[in-house]
Amino acid sequence: MLIMKQGKLYRIQLIKQRYVREWHSNSDLTARRLLCAAIMRELRRRKPNASEEVKQRFPKVTKRMEHFFYFQASSKEQYSNLSTLAFRMERFATMVLQRARRLQQRGT
Repeated sequence: MLIMKQGKLYRIQLIKQRYVREWHSNSDLTARRLLCAAIMRELRRRKPNASEEVKQRFPKVTKRMEHFFYFQASSKEQYSNLSTLAFRMERFATMVLQRARRLQQRGT
């Protein structure tokens, strides 16, 4: 979005309010890196015999999962809870597959 202020044009980024959580802060970077590492470990544990092509997608999948978990969690404790990570990963995969099926059905 562009705005005019004192005769100068500025570009601003709007953030949808529903995605911003009260507990989010700039100090979350360490927790986010730790969760990314845990997601990567879990992916490698679940897919030890994955092809190189699949393994190359792990970092992108990890980033997408972590981002989803961060913006969906209602608290930092919920976000950082490693005991629920496997369940959340399964839920994320199910959601992605369902979305892909819906898109495929629309396209055919």
